[in-house]
Amino acid sequence: MLPLAAAPLTSVAASSALEDVIGRARFMTPRRTSALCDALAADWTAQWLAQAVAAHDVDEHILALVKLLAAAVDQAASVLVEQLGSTRSSALLERLLTITSFPGFFAVDEEISELALPAWTSLYEAMVDEGRSESAEAKAIFGAVANALRTKALLPMDEELRTWPRGALDGHATPLTVQTSASASRSTATTA
Repeated sequence: MLPLAAAPLTSVAASSALEDVIGRARFMTPRRTSALCDALAADWTAQWLAQAVAAHDVDEHILALVKLLAAAVDQAASVLVEQLGSTRSSALLERLLTITSFPGFFAVDEEISELALPAWTSLYEAMVDEGRSESAEAKAIFGAVANALRTKALLPMDEELRTWPRGALDGHATPLTVQTSASASRSTATTA
């Protein structure tokens, strides 16, 4: 079924079926978890995500892939932590960070980034269980996650915010701050 997830004509159905199967602990043996992680660490997932990021668009294929990636990382968290630094673990964590950093303003023009949050929680719990939560790798990984989430929590500059429809933020959590032109230039200067 894994090859079907990579084929555009069957990706939605195959990804949804795999996502359902992942939730069944009895079915996810170490061998199956390994095969799933290998398939999702392949180049096609990075290419599909890169195309979605470039287009600022999530179609049904990308949404199915994102849900499958998040569920797989969530399920395989302990394996990924044991193999931290491996090509496979690194690739899956990069994919998860791409999802977390998806362009747009959460709850206004994108709702994909939140799908990765449970997987990050599982990864952190696995790092605690393995005694690696204070390691340099953990700090680098979760520092990148914190930066991505901090960026997602900012509202756009005043000029763009004025173009949003009335009530666009109603019913959503209050963002940390509203970015102004001055704060945007300070932020750029400190990261450069």
